[in-house]
Amino acid sequence: MNQAKLALQAARLKKSGRNDFSKYDYFELQDFLPMIIQLESELKFTCVVCFGVEQASLEIVDTEKPEDTILYTCPMSSASLKGMHEVQNLGAVQTYIKRYLYVNAFEIVEQDAIDKSQPESRPSRKSETTKSGQTLTNQQLAEFKKVIDQDDDPDTMKKRLKELVISLGYEKLSEVKTTEYKKLMDAFTSFGLPFDMGDL
Repeated sequence: MNQAKLALQAARLKKSGRNDFSKYDYFELQDFLPMIIQLESELKFTCVVCFGVEQASLEIVDTEKPEDTILYTCPMSSASLKGMHEVQNLGAVQTYIKRYLYVNAFEIVEQDAIDKSQPESRPSRKSETTKSGQTLTNQQLAEFKKVIDQDDDPDTMKKRLKELVISLGYEKLSEVKTTEYKKLMDAFTSFGLPFDMGDL
């Protein structure tokens, strides 16, 4: 495993994924999986990914001594991508978790998506909105409420909307400028996952 990690670091992998909403790059499976598969052959190990109801796992097996294994696990999650069938949501979750299992197992350095999605250190934009533009209209606020009410899990959608509002540098939805309505609505209705799951 140490040899594999060193080889991956030496390869200077390039990130092909881009999250335009939160403005950061990330690794997609295609950026590192082909090299890991090559290393499996060279270093005599194989990776087995499994998805359970509550937990996903990545088991690394020594092909010359199959009793020697290393196991990585993480909790399963769910998705609610707009316009997607249930099986497509499942596929999105599996792709996302699989990527993070590999990133964790092979210590592939990623930008911290949680830190990156936080608002920049700056004064509240509440005062800015009064100077630089109007806040969301009652009709626009009603559109967000409509999306929430139509969802199977309105509480989760409310939490998701709050996270997006904060990521834009606002404290409340009512403070968002009308000029940012479309960007916020597009992000809110396109996926119900953490920001970097929009990469799937």
